[in-house]
Amino acid sequence: MILFIKKYLKNETTFLLMKKENMLILCLLRYHADKKDRDRLNELLKDKLDWNYILEFSRIQGVSPILYKTLKNLNFRKNILKEFEKDYIQTKSNNIIKYRELEKILKIFKKEKIEVILLKGIYLAKYVYQDIGLRPMSDIDLLVKRKDLERCEKVLRKKDYFFCGHRGSKQQCIKRKNHDFPYYNKKANCMIELHWKINLEHKSKGYSNPLMFPTFWNNELEIGDNYYYLSNEDMLVHLIGHITSHEMSIKIIQLVDILLLLSKFKVDWGYIYQKYPICKDKIYYTLNWMGLFFPDCVDNNLIKQFKPRIIYRILFKFIKKSLFYHYLNESVNGKIMDLLGLLIRKRIKYRVWKFIYILYVREYDKKKMVFFISKIIGLPKRVVFFFVKK
Repeated sequence: MILFIKKYLKNETTFLLMKKENMLILCLLRYHADKKDRDRLNELLKDKLDWNYILEFSRIQGVSPILYKTLKNLNFRKNILKEFEKDYIQTKSNNIIKYRELEKILKIFKKEKIEVILLKGIYLAKYVYQDIGLRPMSDIDLLVKRKDLERCEKVLRKKDYFFCGHRGSKQQCIKRKNHDFPYYNKKANCMIELHWKINLEHKSKGYSNPLMFPTFWNNELEIGDNYYYLSNEDMLVHLIGHITSHEMSIKIIQLVDILLLLSKFKVDWGYIYQKYPICKDKIYYTLNWMGLFFPDCVDNNLIKQFKPRIIYRILFKFIKKSLFYHYLNESVNGKIMDLLGLLIRKRIKYRVWKFIYILYVREYDKKKMVFFISKIIGLPKRVVFFFVKK
């Protein structure tokens, strides 16, 4: 078994610390996406596994319906499939209600000549997963134009939706320039979030002036029934932006979204590189982070064109293995998460040496910063100081 793991993980020593149950979950998700690694799956399924842990962890990560579908296709034991099947049925029934509500709202939007773009789960479940029982979602995300917000609210109120912003009234949200406005229907138990812009960063994370995506309305949009949806490239960047705006503290299902999008559809990386220069670092971090969960899911040569400065790459390499281990063993280290969050922000006031300050040093001392960085990453002090100085 150990030899098999070493061969599968290609000498990634961090993975050797992973539970075999977690490895099985990731293999099942990868098999669902591209039908590869059947031999690896069979090898893992022969071993003694804690299925209660697999069920619990997959529920937390939002992937239990996918595991049900994959295990069913592999003709796995029915006694184990029963619990996973319950999650699949529940997800499907919840999503059926959401799609019924969406259909009603979109018909009225069409009559009112309100243009709308489907975002995230409500688009992915139908068009990427192609089975609405596989992708759990807590709400319906719709992107509308700012000028149409008032008309959208009137339509939602007629359908028994009420504003439920948890950070104050709608007027306060508008003053703070919030990017979304949530509305809830008690009868249907359905929430709709109206977005009029998409942030790369959130004020709640400490950004005084958060970065925003260029407007999607100027891009080429695909036309659906009573709505628009984003091109594969724009959807990919949107999903990556959502992950990095939460500083990687996300569920595995959000990485599976990207994995399926890349495995089922063609993506023009040249378009992304030219259209979204502001997102290059975030694309690099996210695809590298995905590579730990799903090795070889993206060509390394593609990732390299988005690479940030060398000091950030070295620090990210140092962080990601430690974070990955804690992530899969449900013991995420708060300092490591803070470190990754600051790395993703990468503003002038958040210099590299401040990351090390968080971990090791109580009193600010630039020389100590350089010493610790050079010690960790194995570069001469002069080289480190050169990059820190910049």
